[in-house]
Amino acid sequence: NGSPTSHQFDTETDRFQTVIARDEDRMECPSCHEAFKLQKRRHHCRLCGDVFCHDCSQHKELLPLEGAQFANPVRLCDMCHADVEKGNYFSFRRYLTPLQLFGQPRTSTNKPPLIKSSHVTSALA
Repeated sequence: NGSPTSHQFDTETDRFQTVIARDEDRMECPSCHEAFKLQKRRHHCRLCGDVFCHDCSQHKELLPLEGAQFANPVRLCDMCHADVEKGNYFSFRRYLTPLQLFGQPRTSTNKPPLIKSSHVTSALA
């Protein structure tokens, strides 16, 4: 049906693929809570798939994960980078973002309900 799920598999390789949040699902950075605008652009963390500002996702790491998307160093948010520094490549954040953004019923306009970043931050604390 084309709707996002909490995980996806590459059907040719059966490898886990990170679900990337859509830009329009985040009006502000879930880490610093600053609104996205022309001067504050969106960037995707390639481990959890969420959308962050540049300041909150400056890390680039080569991850020991299978799949073409991990063949070169990838952008990581501060929270995923902290997990990677501890050797944790499968943090809860990787599953939390798609569940929060896509795991709730759609509104009558067929858009996901807005998630307040404070809810994400408190859930991860």
